[in-house]
Amino acid sequence: MVELKSRFALVMVDLSPASLTMTWKKGKKGKPTTQNSILGQEFDPGVYEFMAQDACHLHQGFRAKLKANEEYTFRLHPATRKSGIDIEAYDQESNAIAADVYLDDRYMGVTPLQQAINLCAKDGSFRRKIEVRYQGKTESKNITLEENSISAHQIRF
Repeated sequence: MVELKSRFALVMVDLSPASLTMTWKKGKKGKPTTQNSILGQEFDPGVYEFMAQDACHLHQGFRAKLKANEEYTFRLHPATRKSGIDIEAYDQESNAIAADVYLDDRYMGVTPLQQAINLCAKDGSFRRKIEVRYQGKTESKNITLEENSISAHQIRF
């Protein structure tokens, strides 16, 4: 009985979230290939660079030397891009008050509020709407969040 060996390497990449774009190239000068996922795909032997990316997540990747007749399983779960908010609310006498904070119509908590915010947005924008509500009054503010920074705001009623 003759045992035949594959001339390819079989690669599986566990990608989360599944919406990430997967890019790879063979060697440092190879032409990049883009695909949504790699599930049981055959690759010629060699050194490859794999990268997962999108606007909502940090880029994450790895290099791998693939050998013929071998199976490889890799996991890529990049962290979400984040920013932060720091919201304080004051009354007319400059006393700190406990007011409800909403970010894009989603309840976030009570002031003073410091919280990490995922920067993922369907429209690709980092613009958000903050509403602070206190005793039937609402103050609104449109803000632009930046990655790895804290957006501080003082709201006066």
